[in-house]
Parts: sequence; C-alpha cells; structure tokens
Amino acid sequence: MAACSPVSESVQPPAPDATHYGDGFPVIKPFDLPKAGSKVTADFELPNAMDGDHLRPVWVGFRFSIPKTKDYAPGEQAASLKRTDYLYESPIPIRIRLWRIEGGERFPIVLHEEQSTIRPSSYWYEPHPEEVFTGHDRAEMHVKEMLAIGKFDYRNKAYDSWEVASIRPPIPGRYHIEMESLEDHPILAQLPFEMVVTHHRLPETDK
Repeated sequence: MAACSPVSESVQPPAPDATHYGDGFPVIKPFDLPKAGSKVTADFELPNAMDGDHLRPVWVGFRFSIPKTKDYAPGEQAASLKRTDYLYESPIPIRIRLWRIEGGERFPIVLHEEQSTIRPSSYWYEPHPEEVFTGHDRAEMHVKEMLAIGKFDYRNKAYDSWEVASIRPPIPGRYHIEMESLEDHPILAQLPFEMVVTHHRLPETDK
C-alpha cells in the first residue's frame, strides 16, 4: 500500500535476484533489542514467490538463538523460563518504518498487524498506520530459505522467532526498512537478537 509524498533516493542497478540486492532476502541482521535507542536498517528485494494463486506471506520481527544443550548451568533453566514468560506477557515497543523503492524514489508502506480472538478462535490482519508496534506473536521461519543463506544452524542452535508486523500484500520489488527499540529490557540483555524479514513457514512448501 503506497502512500504520500516520495523522497528521492539513489538506487543500485538491478541485481540478478533478490538474494543479491542490498542485504539479501530473507533479511537477518544483528539488532540490540534489549537496549532502548538501538537501530537497524536493511535494503532488500521481495521475490515473486507464489503459493498457489497468492504471494507467499512475509513477516517482520525478531529472533534469538541459544545453544542446544541438555545440561543447564545452575539457575539457567529458571532464567530461561523467566525470559520466555517476559516475551509472552510484556509489550515490547518497536518503531518500524518501511519504504518501497521505485524509480529512484522511496514510498512509505503501511504495515499490517495480526488481530485475534480466542472464542471463536480466529485471526486476521489489519493495517497499522502508526510506526510504533508493541505486540508480538510467535512465528515460524521458512527453514529452507534460511538454510540457503546460511542463517539456520539447526544442529547447534535452538531459535525463538517473533512476528511484529506483516507486509501485505508482499508485492515483489525493492524495499528499505528501519527498526528501532524504544525501551530497555534488562531481562533479555544476554540474548543475541536479530531483525528478521522473511516468508512464513508453510507446511506444504517447507518440509
């Protein structure tokens, strides 16, 4: 959904495919989420990825990983449970801005946010015109795409990924995104967070 006045920007010559433009796609970049004021930016190109008669959905959010182990250090298991509870229960305000790049200009894009009800169990997406998001939901990454770019070490790491917003519709083309953490989260300070822009994992395409 393109909107209002464009801002002139120079763009690179066309790249052969989405994985070689800017920061590539999927986007995985270090993001110091637990520290207020931390920012990360990325340039990427959404591919023309179809699932049947519709474009494959794309989510924006964050992830972290921990080493796979059966032996916890003293107190680590309890600390891990506290971090998990915090992620489920606490708002995490993040400013996200997205632009589509066309003809050397940037056009702001309105992101979407997931809405849901428990009874009846249902979920849907609505436009979120404000830049600040506070909610986040568990999300699954498209594992094959992550493996292809060397960003999924399933043998040694366990990943926890969270969706904050969605690009709807995920129109193929070039984009610029900016993400900023707006609040300190000391309980999460030791975790290696990363910004994520990726396709949803769909069972029929990612087995």
